[in-house]
Order: sequence, then C-alpha cells, then structure tokens
Amino acid sequence: EIRADFRCRPKIANRLAHSWVRHVPAWNRYLVDTWDRVGSPFRMRPAYAMPSPLTAHPDPNPETTTVDGYVRAAGLNVSWATIIAHAGSQANDTTEYTIASIHIEASGTSNQWAILTRFICLFDTSSIGAGMVISNATLSLCGYSKGDGLGATQDCNIYLSAPATNTALVAGDFDSLGSVPLAAVIPYAALTNNNSYTVFTLNSDGIATLLLTDISKLGARNANYDVSGISPPWPSAYQLSTWQIFHADYSGTTRDPK
Repeated sequence: EIRADFRCRPKIANRLAHSWVRHVPAWNRYLVDTWDRVGSPFRMRPAYAMPSPLTAHPDPNPETTTVDGYVRAAGLNVSWATIIAHAGSQANDTTEYTIASIHIEASGTSNQWAILTRFICLFDTSSIGAGMVISNATLSLCGYSKGDGLGATQDCNIYLSAPATNTALVAGDFDSLGSVPLAAVIPYAALTNNNSYTVFTLNSDGIATLLLTDISKLGARNANYDVSGISPPWPSAYQLSTWQIFHADYSGTTRDPK
C-alpha cells in the first residue's frame, strides 16, 4: 500500500496519474481507467495549498512604500457645506503624533465649523500577485479614545483615497477621499476606545479596490455627516465629536492599521 499527498499544480498531478496508468499491465488498463472515471477512491486528485492570509500595515515614518495619517480642514469658521468641500489645510504622517482621528469641531459662531478631520491609510498588497482572487478582506483600526461633545453620535466607514504620493500626505489630500462605502458603517457606540480594534469587513466594492500587484489606497471618514452632507448638531462653541485611532508611527505594529 502506497499513500502520497502531492501539493502541486494540476498539470503535475495529471502527469503522475497518467504515468501510473501506463505502468498498469495492458490487460488491466481498461479496468483501471474505467474505475478511475467512475470515482475510484484511489484515483489521484489535484490538491491545492491555500495561500496564507496577508496582513499588511502602512509604513511608519520615514515611509518607503506606504503612508498613513490624518488630513484636515482646520482653523475655519464656515458652514458645513463649505468645510466638507474644503481643499484641505493640514496633514500629518510623521512621528510627531501617533494618534489620528475622525474629528468634527464646532467654531465660536453658531452653526459654523472649525475642524473636520479624515484619515488615509495605504497598504502594500502587491505580494498577492496577478491572477489571484480575493475572497474576503477586512480593514482594522485600533481605537484610542472617543468623545461626543456635539451629541452627534458620529459613525465611521471606509472609503477609497487618492493621495498625491504613496509615501507622504499633504493638505491637498483632504479632498481625495471618495464617498462610495467600502464596508458596513460602524456606529459611534461600536467604535472602540480601549486600545482594541474596530474591524471593517470590506464589501464587494471594497475588495475590488484592493490591488493585486500594487499599493491599495484606503481611508476613513465620518459617514452620517461628512459623507451625507447633513450638518451635525451645533450645541455650543468649540464642542467636538471625535474618534481617535492609532497610526503606524505608534511603536511596533500591535496597534497599527491593518
């Protein structure tokens, strides 16, 4: 009795099978071939070794391949429509800050807004390789803290991003994030604030944005106000709603976006 497990390309398994059949005596070859076709428990079948799941993180500063960090419109005193359409005024992707945020802040004037912050994170997914098919994917962000002084219960979702370069963020990247949701929105109550991950399971649009041989460019922004265009409540001057998250410049990778 001989047993073997060949983990190889189907072509190789077929060659082995045909080689084995050729060594069967001619008087019995027809019987063996028939038995194989009707489902012999002994016939050879190609066996596929499933690839290991890929876990990717953005690069910490100094970035070489990918980047993450926040982009924001800040120092303003404008309407909600104006701030969500702003070209951007600040960006940070360096070790100066290890915390980014999805952030809305009221200004000192009634129903005017001072700060809106979004998050960009890039991942090197080129090792997946051409011709492969992605069956499922998640994007996980590690929450540090959150607060809701506006009483807005702001949520968060994942969107496509398009920064000017793969290794640095600039203020003008603020308006590069898309508005098509790439996952199910996570409500405010479910956003983590205890150094644990909030996991966004990518939908079919999200999976389609992942590049098999290049850099995948994603980001996070508030959905129920920023993306929708609906103005948040303005309770009083300088109140804010925020979800703070770690980015890749935090020491190690245990709290990095992944």
